Order: sequence, then C-alpha cells, then structure tokens
Amino acid sequence: MYIRREELKMKINKRDTLFVAIIFVLFAFMVKECDSYKNLERVVKKSQEEATYWKDKEGQSRGKIADVSGELSTLKVTHKEMLDSLRKEIGSLKKLKSATSVKENISGAVEIKLDTLMMTRTDTLLVPVGRQFKYEDHWVGIWGVVNDSSIFVNYSIDNEIRLIRRDERYGTLKLKKRTIVEAVALNPNAQITGISQITITPKRRRFYLGVGVGYGLSDRLAPSFNVSLQLGYKLIEF
Repeated sequence: MYIRREELKMKINKRDTLFVAIIFVLFAFMVKECDSYKNLERVVKKSQEEATYWKDKEGQSRGKIADVSGELSTLKVTHKEMLDSLRKEIGSLKKLKSATSVKENISGAVEIKLDTLMMTRTDTLLVPVGRQFKYEDHWVGIWGVVNDSSIFVNYSIDNEIRLIRRDERYGTLKLKKRTIVEAVALNPNAQITGISQITITPKRRRFYLGVGVGYGLSDRLAPSFNVSLQLGYKLIEF
C-alpha cells in the first residue's frame, strides 16, 4: 500500500509539473507577442516621424522613409488600412513579400488662350456654341470648349515615380544600418505628401518537436542510454 501511495504521489507531481510548464509556455508566448506588437508600433512611429520630404535642385519632389519589417500578423495591426487595400487588389496576402505606398498631390497653373469659335447649323442660320481651347506639355494636356453658360474640360496628367531601395547608416557615429526607400516624382508639379514601406518577414516557428538523446550513469553507476521525444518553445533565438 505504501508503494502505491508513493507511485500515486509521483503521478500527481508529474501531472502538476506538466500543467505548470504548459501555463508558463502560454504565458511566455503571450508576453512575447505583446512585446512584438509594442516594439513594432514604436518602430513604425519613429519611421513616420523621421520620414523626410523635399524638392531637389531639379525641382523634383522626393520622399524618404525607413523600411518597416515584421511578420504579417503584426503588420496587419500597424498597417491595417494599407494591407486591407492590398487584399482587395491582389486577394490573399500569403505570398506578399513587400509593399510601398506613395501619396502625392499634383497642382499648378497654366494660361490657355481661346481658339476657334465653334458653330452649329440650325434650319435657318449658324449659331455659335463656344470656343475651343487647348494646352499641352510633357506632363499635362488640357482641352475643351467654353460657351456662355459652361466650360467643358478634358485633361490628362502624367507622372513617373521612381522607387529607390538602399541601405543607410545612421546614428551619432553612423554605426547602425537600416534599409530605406526613397520615392522621386519626376513631374515638377507633383508633391509627395506621404510614403509607407513594409517588408514581410517569415513567420518564426516558436514551438518545435525534436528527438533528444541522452547518456549518463544510473544510481548503480552503470552506463545508461535513452532516447526521448521533445516538445519545446523557443524563448530566445541567437
């Protein structure tokens, strides 16, 4: 009876140990995921604060921002609007590697002279319907008709945005390195007002299943050899 009680106590202790281990792993997982969200939110905020926009000596608008890398599940929180829009365009996001979003405003002023008087024929006479106008350069095309009560306008605006991805050293001593994306709008009337850049990193597998092999000495100092199946959770990666 005494032996059975001891065996029962050992079984209960093993069960309690396993239960505590599972609770610890789940708690560590939740803490780690929470820290990942908070860290990425800080990176995103800093990236937006340090983003710069300017006009170069050629009059072209430029924008520069640091790349934000993270797992898709985390970026869905920090860049929800951007990824929701991409999902509507490409469907599934599972194969998405990276994405860049650029916002711009195009504005300007041109002088257009009125051209030929347009006429229309009725049963008895010709009636003026308005004057034509037209303007065209390398980036903009505007044409239409003006009459006494309205203006009918057609327009076409072209622009070319170049995206440059490169590494940049930063910090006081320039010892840190990061990836940045720079957008250049070639249309001189364009103004880059916002830019976002994300890169999807592979999902890290925290849980693992493996085989453990051990060798040692028994209580009687005899060699012992054992093989076990192990289920684990990685808290830190090197």
